[in-house]
Amino acid sequence: MRVGTNLMRGRAAALWTLLAVLAWALAARAGGGGENMLLIVNPEDENAVRIAQEYQRLRGIPDANIIFITPLKGFGNMFTAVPTEAQWKSSYVDPILNAIQARGLSNQVDYIATLGQPYAYGPTPAYYGADQRQSSGYGLANLYQFAAGFTSTNLVHDALPLYDVNGYTLGANDAISSTRVYTNWSGINANAQFFMGGQLGWSGFGGNSAAQIISNLQYTLSGDGMKPVGTVYLMTNSDIRTTTRSSQFIGVTNQLAARGITGIIEPGNTPVNKTNVLGATVGYAGMVLPNGSTYLPGSWGDNLTSNGSQFDTMSQTKSTMFIASGAAGTSGTVTEPYADSARFPNAMIHVFSADGSTLGEAYYKASQSPDLLLFTGDMLAQPFADIPTVTFTSGPSDGGIVSGSEKTCRR
Repeated sequence: MRVGTNLMRGRAAALWTLLAVLAWALAARAGGGGENMLLIVNPEDENAVRIAQEYQRLRGIPDANIIFITPLKGFGNMFTAVPTEAQWKSSYVDPILNAIQARGLSNQVDYIATLGQPYAYGPTPAYYGADQRQSSGYGLANLYQFAAGFTSTNLVHDALPLYDVNGYTLGANDAISSTRVYTNWSGINANAQFFMGGQLGWSGFGGNSAAQIISNLQYTLSGDGMKPVGTVYLMTNSDIRTTTRSSQFIGVTNQLAARGITGIIEPGNTPVNKTNVLGATVGYAGMVLPNGSTYLPGSWGDNLTSNGSQFDTMSQTKSTMFIASGAAGTSGTVTEPYADSARFPNAMIHVFSADGSTLGEAYYKASQSPDLLLFTGDMLAQPFADIPTVTFTSGPSDGGIVSGSEKTCRR
């Protein structure tokens, strides 16, 4: 593992990073900012480094929150999926947790996002077919569980959401924090803590260009706290990929209406030539995206299909095409999930976002069994959050030298 701290340079840059951290720390009750995000970056991937530099600038991410890890290679190329669980633990679980502890981030980091890293690890014991990868996002969410000696056998296909267990139910606008401890987790007599894990972007095979990802991250930030006026499209057709979740739609449109947001149950495969897509829940194997629709900043779009985030095959539309369309976040499975609604986000994700949660929080509240499911995009996006305005009436000049005693600022 190589650790880098040079994405931002200079005293003035360090000061403005601190000011950004202070501003984001005051964000909504459900939310989070750059100080709560840990980035895992491949230093040998030029695209990953470029995206990380811009995202750090956009979100005010401290240098200490960036870890460089060079992925395992096979035949000279990066593994898109880490071959074994033991290699996942040695290459990611141990280095990341060690860095979190060494840098004093244990009470600060809630989100972990990757750039230029494998999208899955495995194999795990076969309970659905032969190829039993689990997503890297799920592996990151369970770092503490791996460190405590759990295996994928213990963690596979949880019957309950990570963040809604043992009678404790998160409110729609409650924040998710990795410091919360769950007891007797998932029926096992053990304590559990979870991160929110995913990938910030995928610029490899089947993904987006670095320029596309950077533009999308800039566009997403412009929508934070703006409470955009748009429509959530819940698409229906005869495909089992749609009918698997269609029973959720009426309840979601009613919940959205109670919040002054339009939700439409519309026939078709995906919203086409719409100017106001606030969200899209769809189910169709071979969509063409982008397709003339404008996805608003902070929007969510996902597709119930088998290979949405399996990037070593071009079979079926990739989840990254929602990023190309302008959505702030999306998800897809890394291997065959079958038509199981629990393996995909509940359409309530749109309601959780409307209540002020970040997309990362909304996604984990809405995903009952996210073991095969990979979040892609900006987990910090929060279009409906109430973000206070912080004004500094005085300060050093640009490039000035700051002096004084050092204090530690935590959320």
